Order: sequence, then C-alpha cells, then structure tokens
Amino acid sequence: MHITKRLVDSLKATGEDYFVWDSKLPGFGIRVQSTGTMSYVLKYRAGKGRKAPTRRLTLERVGKITPDSARGIAKKHLGTVAHGGDPAADRALVRRASTLRELAETFLTEHVEAKRKPATAALYRALLENTVLPDLGNRRAEQVSTGDIAKLHSKMRATPYQANRVLAVLGSRQAQTIIDCLQPRARHRTVLRTRPRTIPDGRRIGPSRRRGA
Repeated sequence: MHITKRLVDSLKATGEDYFVWDSKLPGFGIRVQSTGTMSYVLKYRAGKGRKAPTRRLTLERVGKITPDSARGIAKKHLGTVAHGGDPAADRALVRRASTLRELAETFLTEHVEAKRKPATAALYRALLENTVLPDLGNRRAEQVSTGDIAKLHSKMRATPYQANRVLAVLGSRQAQTIIDCLQPRARHRTVLRTRPRTIPDGRRIGPSRRRGA
C-alpha cells in the first residue's frame, strides 16, 4: 500500500508493535508502537548480497513531517546506501560524539582515512584541524549551523582558495552523510549543509539544505 496522509490517519494502535510498508519505495514504512506512537522508518541492507546486515533507521515521528517529506528523506538515505554508506551506523557515530572536534576525528579516521587516498585524507585533516576546529571544535556538534560556517568563510577572505577548500570538505559525500544524521536532533537549525546558498554579502558558500528537510 502507498503511504499517504489518509493511510497514516487510519492507522490505530493494536496493543502490540507492527509495521506498514510502502508499496512504491522499498524499505520505507511506518512503525506503529503498542502505545500508538508512530514513526517513519527505513529498512535497508548495509552492503551487497543477502548476507549483508539489515538495518532499520528511524526517520522522524509521524505528525512532525508529512509522508512525502519522510519519503524524500528515505530516498536520500537510500542514495547513501547505494554508494556504500550505512546511515544507521553513521547516526550511532554521531551519538557517540558530543563536540564537533570529536565528530571530526571520527569522521576523519572512519570515513576519510579509511576510504580516500592518503593525500586527500591529509588535506581534509589539515583543513579541519587548522581552520575549522580552532573556531568551532569545542561546540556541540548539533549546534553548529551554516551561519557559523558563513562567519568562518568570511574570516578567510584573504585566502579564498583555502576558504573554498574548507567548504568542499564540508560538502563532501562522507561529511554530508554524517550531517544528515544530525538533522533529527537539530530540526530547526541548518546544520553544516553546503548546497548552493547565498550569505548576506551576496557570495555563495557552497551546497545548503532547506530548513526542516
């Protein structure tokens, strides 16, 4: 069955947990708990083949976003999975880190240095450690916004090439996978997202997501 608002409104608690799966988007569904609490979820395999472990990722509470918005989030995560990512593992990574410095270190060791060329990994580490973390490293990871990044970018006007390299690092697929996992905890903040966005002085800071997406 196709998950729509009408379907969501028709779901009732039965005294035990159950799932309703979408007929059009594989893995996308709703979990209805025995208490009546409902959440949009995504089920996927982390890897290729039948032996790959099955993951289930909670996307958001029903009522906070629409079915279409939840479907869009699910598609985005499935895109990450198709490129070898594991959103559920990344969310666990984010939960283990309390500050941006801790999150950056895990990002560098588990995502960049393990998957990118040594020269690229060294560049990522140098840019984060020398440019981003001195200003923002002690902030809680979920509290860092695109406004903070815009201020940092503005401070680097004298070195525009380096400023744009910093944005390239923050806009990389690996960084964005982790940033997506912060969104449920920072729904009303635009967290380190770098899709094309114009900051007050008219320049673009690289790729930004819509608020509440």
